[in-house]
Amino acid sequence: HYSTTSAYSLRAKRTSGGADVLSANVTIAHETIYNVVGGFKLQDAMSGIVVQNCIIMSTAATGNLLNIAALSIAGLTLRNCVLWMPNNSGNAILWNGTSYTLAAWMTAVGNALGCINADPLFVDAAAGDFRLQAGSPAKLAGYNSGITTDFANNARHATTPSIGAYE
Repeated sequence: HYSTTSAYSLRAKRTSGGADVLSANVTIAHETIYNVVGGFKLQDAMSGIVVQNCIIMSTAATGNLLNIAALSIAGLTLRNCVLWMPNNSGNAILWNGTSYTLAAWMTAVGNALGCINADPLFVDAAAGDFRLQAGSPAKLAGYNSGITTDFANNARHATTPSIGAYE
């Protein structure tokens, strides 16, 4: 449910001989992705990819929070995610080869349904505690994905679950 060190990317599947097979109808939900080198990447031909109720955050001063290639955009929906890169005052999103700041991307791109550009207010991210503090913008701000328990096996709110790995 959460990743803190390795690259987090989704690629089209490979068949024998190296040909691409379309990755289709994949939902990535209730993930907490923190300080992943290279950011969250989607590349290759994909369709029906849904990223919902995820927290994607980096404390880096440079780099990309999201890196979405052109072939991945057509079938992509980002819904009710918290995106936060507080130490990067420059471009944090690479979308179809164009760099954006978080704020500019959220107004320019129509794929970010209900996404939030704000501090998720983790209890203690530096110590690996990704539970949400009271007052977190991620609390009860999610989309009903049908997932009934969180990473700690606690019940999720039935209609408006919290965003991220923890309720």
